Amino acid sequence: MMDPEHQPQVAAQKHTVLDGSSEKVESATSQLVPEPPPPSQPLDQPSATIISEGVVQNGNDAAPHNTISIDDAVDAIQFGKFQKVVMVAVGLCFMSDAMEVVLLGFLSTVLKHEWNLTGTQAASITASVFVGELLGAVILGRLGDVFGRRKTFLAAAAIICVAGAATALVPSYETLVFVRFVVGFGVGGLTVPFDIFAEFLPNQMRGRYLMLINYYWTAGSITVTILAFLTLGQGYSWRLFVFLCSIPCLASFILCYLYVPESPRWLLAEGRANEALAIMRNVADMNGKSSEEIFPEGCCLLEEEKESSDICELFKPKWKRVTILLWILWFSFGFCYYGTILAITRVFVSEESPIDDATSTNNEPTFDYGSIFISCLAEVGGVLFSTLTVESWGRIPSQVTGYTGGGISVFFLCLFA
Repeated sequence: MMDPEHQPQVAAQKHTVLDGSSEKVESATSQLVPEPPPPSQPLDQPSATIISEGVVQNGNDAAPHNTISIDDAVDAIQFGKFQKVVMVAVGLCFMSDAMEVVLLGFLSTVLKHEWNLTGTQAASITASVFVGELLGAVILGRLGDVFGRRKTFLAAAAIICVAGAATALVPSYETLVFVRFVVGFGVGGLTVPFDIFAEFLPNQMRGRYLMLINYYWTAGSITVTILAFLTLGQGYSWRLFVFLCSIPCLASFILCYLYVPESPRWLLAEGRANEALAIMRNVADMNGKSSEEIFPEGCCLLEEEKESSDICELFKPKWKRVTILLWILWFSFGFCYYGTILAITRVFVSEESPIDDATSTNNEPTFDYGSIFISCLAEVGGVLFSTLTVESWGRIPSQVTGYTGGGISVFFLCLFA
């Protein structure tokens, strides 16, 4: 065996580091002793964007290649036409979510009178949707990790659209509860579209645009009130009302099918880097950027490690406290918010309405649509406040302020309504 001292050591390596306007190129060939690593960059200086150039050996062929992370790629593409289309597709899904929940206040009130339902039966119509959401979030969320974000997005939108429209055809109370459960199951999967939108946003814009998408929820609440006025308020059937409320999700499904690609981040985790790169090049072209400059010939995306975990991870010492606090926060938020918007329709029912008499044969319930509309419109101010303060104040102070103001408002509603 040859002494290692006499074995030739050849290193051919080239690193290009771009930092502002400076450029430094280091190369070494036929060196017996490797050079020490360059000194680390001071913390007070902006981080450099590093593009590595290496050599890919394939038999006797050697070709240069560049590597770039998915986060750097999204930042280079920036926000443009593509993200706007995705935002509309995802936003319409959020709008549909709001409509399918808010309409329950109108639907349960009307059907309690029309079908002579008890208070428990009327409440079960609403409860069935939230039970479906609970299961849908667990199942569809997992399917999004296994089969991809796009397929799960399409599945959730299709479920909401079909089951929402089918609500208009139900012949009985039992069938209605089941169909609304299916609607809730689809709504539970709407966290997946949210993930797709977030993964295509540049880092510096993510917080702001994830807040802006909440305007679609507010638009959904307002649209339900308008549709209720145009249908229920004009003497038309509740069946037409619930059918019209399913249309935004159909539009979301069509937009997703035509324009929303699979998540490149998910593709990288699945080892499908070429597909991810092709999608990112298309996004760059759609945004008016040069895909050849951002992703030159031989460029490849850095593959991401696929992580596997289960719910038990949340209760390990590292995450236990955060998990419990977030669960309490989300439970309290959901209880107060959904409870309030469902109670609003009950509070603003005209006094001559017979909703408290399940056996009444008088006129159908009449709602104070103007007051309900103003209540929904107030959400615009809340979303605007959050959008303006989430970056400047921080996540926690803006939430604390919003929750405190909402709690005080609900308190006075209980006192004076």
